[in-house]
This record gives sequence, C-alpha cells and structure tokens, in this order.
Amino acid sequence: KSLGLSADKLVVEMARVGGSYGGKMWMSQTAAAAAGVAALHFKRPVLVTLDRSVDMLSLGGRPACELEWSVSFDQDGALAKLTETVNADVGVYGDYAVGFSATSLNVYNVSWLSGGAHLKTNTVNTTSSLNSIMRAPGEFQGCLFVEAVIEQVARELGVDPTQVQEKNMEATVRPVWDKLKSSADYSSLRAAAEKFN
Repeated sequence: KSLGLSADKLVVEMARVGGSYGGKMWMSQTAAAAAGVAALHFKRPVLVTLDRSVDMLSLGGRPACELEWSVSFDQDGALAKLTETVNADVGVYGDYAVGFSATSLNVYNVSWLSGGAHLKTNTVNTTSSLNSIMRAPGEFQGCLFVEAVIEQVARELGVDPTQVQEKNMEATVRPVWDKLKSSADYSSLRAAAEKFN
C-alpha cells in the first residue's frame, strides 16, 4: 500500500529474521515501507538498519489483559479446581493473536489440581496498535494471574501467601524454594514487616 504496487510486483529479500524479541519478524513493516518508498523514489537499492536504542524504543510493553477466574480450595490452602478466562487486547495485528493464545496461561503446570483446570484466552482485535512484541508473549501475564489467585486464597484464609504457594508446589521445586527462603531469611523479614505494620 505504501508503494502503490500489487504484491506480485515486489520481491523482498531479508538476510535474517530474529532478535529484538521478535520485532524484526512481526513488526518490521515500518522500516520495510520506508526502505521501499526510498528505493522506488531513487530507483536504487536502499538499506534501513535500526540501531539497538531505536529498536528498544519501538517496544511498547505487553498487551493489556482482563482476567476472570474462580477457584476452589480447602482450609489448608490446597487448590482443587481453577477456571481462568483472559481477554487479551492484541490490537489490529490479527496474526500475532495466534502466538499469544498459544502461550498465555499455559506457562505454569496445573496438572496437580485434583479438580483440573480450565484455562482459556480470548484474543480481542481492537482499533489500537499492538503494544509490542516481546519475549514469551503471554507468559508473564500467566505467571501474574496464578499469583493473583494464590494471594486471594491467602487473604480468604488469613494466611501468608507463601503458605498457599508451598501447599500447591510441585515436589521438584521445593528444595530450591526452601534454600532461597532460608538464604533470604524470609521468616525474620516477614515477622519484622508484620511488627512494623
């Protein structure tokens, strides 16, 4: 569209694709359009190279998400069944939605839930541009969501969120968790915070 030409009149050659958290693969249209317009105008090859600072400035952060969830748990904080539905704003880039829905919410293993888990991501196209491409689309949100669930369960039970985390932690993770908790002197810091507050 930028050149006013049909696709069969264009040949695109790219030395490599990757880096910049996927931006070169998914969001290179602006640089490509600029190179194309200049090449057509000057009737000669044009190379557009973005340095790292410009590349990073083009990253706008992760897409906005809305979460609805429900969870069942016992008095010890053991989660039984989890249902999460996410609406993710993927802007006008419909193709990007595939990558987001493939990873969002599935980042954490919920196989230990006795009642199972129902995790769903709805990608919503809007008139806004996508915030940005980034490493592991949807995975940060997935981690944040499950931690929000754990914190709310802890509030309901009136306990430290780490107790709920430990009750639902996979056995293979526990030795590392215990070591980090000890080296950080978590219990003393938690007690000091509660005394201060």
